[in-house]
Amino acid sequence: MPSAELPQGYRLVDGVPAVEEYLELRRGSGLTPKRRDQAAAALAGSWAAVHVVCLSFGESLLVLRCGLRIEGGGDRWIEISGARDAGVDLRAGARVTLSNSLIRDNEGHGVIVRARAEPRLERNVIIHNGHGAQRRAGVVVEAGASPELEGNGIGGNGGEAVQGWPAATLLALAQRNVLSPAPEPQPETVTVRPARPTPPATARPRPRAGTGRE
Repeated sequence: MPSAELPQGYRLVDGVPAVEEYLELRRGSGLTPKRRDQAAAALAGSWAAVHVVCLSFGESLLVLRCGLRIEGGGDRWIEISGARDAGVDLRAGARVTLSNSLIRDNEGHGVIVRARAEPRLERNVIIHNGHGAQRRAGVVVEAGASPELEGNGIGGNGGEAVQGWPAATLLALAQRNVLSPAPEPQPETVTVRPARPTPPATARPRPRAGTGRE
């Protein structure tokens, strides 16, 4: 079987996954659930198979803990659903363009943009994520990240459409993307200066009538 180059932290394993991992894969990706005996029979009857192990989570990988982790550059279009932590995890150094993708129905965040990541997200649909035990946002922008978002539809997620975006430019972001719930305008800060107190009026003394000599 030809070798495959995988990102650091992943390993391609020749052979079928364990029964529990196979069942988890089917549940997480939205495929028809199988019983253990059905899964065992299907795996035993496979004539060729490979699977990917994420080394950071150990050999007993829950395969869809993170749908896609990106650290480098390039252009990607994908459809991801069923991930527990995040549909897409854009790591430090990621300068990828993620476009025309569907990130939906993940238990965790739709997309996480980590510190020092500089991705561009354009024309993606990021919906119905973050409805697990904790309500999570469609897109999370960590401090120190510098993403560009253009023409995306982000809505119906458990938390905010975009979490962590600077409040001062959030309305401008909403003009370039469709966000639901839409951000509310920030109230203007009005500084009220106290009026200077009016000094009390002082009565001027009347001029005294002069006394002339006759």
